Amino acid sequence: MTAHFPMKLNAECDLAYTMMVATKGLPFNFGESQQVKDFLNAYKAVIQANLAWSPPTAWTVTKHFLPRALEKVDGLLQPIIDLFPRTGFTIVLDGWSDSGLLPFLSILVA
Repeated sequence: MTAHFPMKLNAECDLAYTMMVATKGLPFNFGESQQVKDFLNAYKAVIQANLAWSPPTAWTVTKHFLPRALEKVDGLLQPIIDLFPRTGFTIVLDGWSDSGLLPFLSILVA
C-alpha cells in the first residue's frame, strides 16, 4: 500500500492541476512556464523548511506583491523600452475573456 500512496498523490495533484487549467482558462502548457517552475521551487523550499504556506489574499496580491511584480516586469521590458527612441514603435496590449472565460490577448506593435 505504501508504494501506491505517492502515485495516488501524484494523480490527485495532476487532476487538481487539470481542473485549475480547464476551469480558469489557463493555457494547457501553463505548467511548463518559468513562473510555475519558480513557484514550485519556492514552495518546495517552504516544505523543506517545515513551514506552512497558503495563497495570499486578493488584497495582499494587489497592495503588496503586484507592485513588486510590476517592477520586475518593467526591468524585463527595459531593453525593449530602450529601443523606443531609435525605432519609434509603440506596443499596445489589451486582454479580456470571452463568455466561456477563455482569455484573449491582443498585442499591437506600430
